[in-house]
Amino acid sequence: MTGDPWPSIVCPECAMESWHPKDVEEGYCGRCHWWTGDPILYAAWKADRAEQGILSAAQVDGREARSSGAVG
Repeated sequence: MTGDPWPSIVCPECAMESWHPKDVEEGYCGRCHWWTGDPILYAAWKADRAEQGILSAAQVDGREARSSGAVG
């Protein structure tokens, strides 16, 4: 058997997993409403949100602080 019979994408921003074929194909996250599976688009999206002072999902729930070793 070749390939994953149920391919999925996990959003690096909110950790939601999707098995929808178009989401997998395009790297789209339905929760974030953005193409977080595309490294270039995702980096631009994160930079734009940071400039606007919008917290990421990781910052909101503390994952980013825990993973970086920051104390806060």
